[in-house]
Amino acid sequence: MNMKKAMLAAGFLLLFTTVKAHEFWLEPVRFSGKTFVVRFRVGEHFSGDNWKGDFSKVRLLSLLNHQQAVALPAATLLPAVGDSLHLQAPLEGTQTLVYNGSNTFIELAPAAFAAYLQEDGLTDVLQWRKEQGKDSTMGREYYQRSVKTLLQNGRTLHPVNYPTELPLDIVPLQNPYAIKKSGQVVFNVFFKQRPLPQATVKVWHRSKTGTVEHYDLPMTNGRIEVPVTAEGRWMISLVKMVPHTADQTADWQSYWGSITWGYE
Repeated sequence: MNMKKAMLAAGFLLLFTTVKAHEFWLEPVRFSGKTFVVRFRVGEHFSGDNWKGDFSKVRLLSLLNHQQAVALPAATLLPAVGDSLHLQAPLEGTQTLVYNGSNTFIELAPAAFAAYLQEDGLTDVLQWRKEQGKDSTMGREYYQRSVKTLLQNGRTLHPVNYPTELPLDIVPLQNPYAIKKSGQVVFNVFFKQRPLPQATVKVWHRSKTGTVEHYDLPMTNGRIEVPVTAEGRWMISLVKMVPHTADQTADWQSYWGSITWGYE
């Protein structure tokens, strides 16, 4: 392979990696206990690497249950790039750890941007670009992450059906930890505190042996129903993209959301 072909191949690989490696989630080493080590993970196929962020990327970091919320000091808990969160839970029972990140700018070549839109079910944006004759232009967007994880401190199972401050908020109507063997958990999805009418939702399950299963679920009227077995680790994720008009740097603003929980 000559140098030019090698450079083209490397460039394509970089674009492909940028498009595919955008899942972001919170993954505790253990989901139950009195102290927690929570990793900020980025990647694909529910098996990523630690993030490259620190406290400067944090817009919101808090722990809450059905009655109260505790703001967490990001500068103290996440001082260095790639840190995990070491936390002694101040609340009892089931609780939700919530993170919202600041905006990051990304620019993708037209084909890579189209693949990204197709992958995440953002067909409205894909269609608009085609209709406006902009499908051959660079994809310029700001993105931010809205993620949460369910932790269990002790045996008390609290309700978890409360909304949070996240712009893209996946809210379970039942506590997944109440499932003994198998069942169904219904989720409402909110975008800026209103039900999100439609989206493509990804469901991820990693068994205790490390096998990862994934499937897409269509969501209508802001609600999805997910069959769950009380085994392994689970994630639900989705992306919402809207036009960006605050400046000329980007054309789009996207919100990447996820929720995780797991059975020990």
